[in-house]
Amino acid sequence: MQALVDFVLSVWREVWPLVKIEPWERGVRTTFGKKPRGLDSGIRWALPFVHTVEVENVMAQPLDLKEQTFGDVVVSGRLQYRIFDLCLLFRSVEDYEEYLANDACSLVGEYMTEEDDPNAEDLVEYVTSQLPSMCEEYGIKLIRYVLADYTVAGVHKVFGGLAL
Repeated sequence: MQALVDFVLSVWREVWPLVKIEPWERGVRTTFGKKPRGLDSGIRWALPFVHTVEVENVMAQPLDLKEQTFGDVVVSGRLQYRIFDLCLLFRSVEDYEEYLANDACSLVGEYMTEEDDPNAEDLVEYVTSQLPSMCEEYGIKLIRYVLADYTVAGVHKVFGGLAL
């Protein structure tokens, strides 16, 4: 019986023409997968089987970056971002958090391999000078990059939490 109720509810959600977008969210409505149109918060309509609506939180979001090892130095970071152009984001990339993390990690790797004497402060400055322009290409604004850990092998926790 529960399976039947679940099935009816899932069908009802697909054919229901209204979508609720909360104040902290924005939406994109596409018609047959084309012509993205931005939607502000509120109750919005979407024709079943014609329109697809994607809703995303546009408030500041945290993203933890994977730990990277460069010789005897271990680096991990965290960034905060927000979406400023949802239509551009949906036209540009499919998994924007993966792109964002890859861009940040590639900049960390670029700095750590090219610098003769890398240090935490210069690493944060390098990433924060390069990453914002990369993010804007797909509708994301970088708010902050924080180096969560910068540890040299053989030394217990040299650095943690520099934010610029």
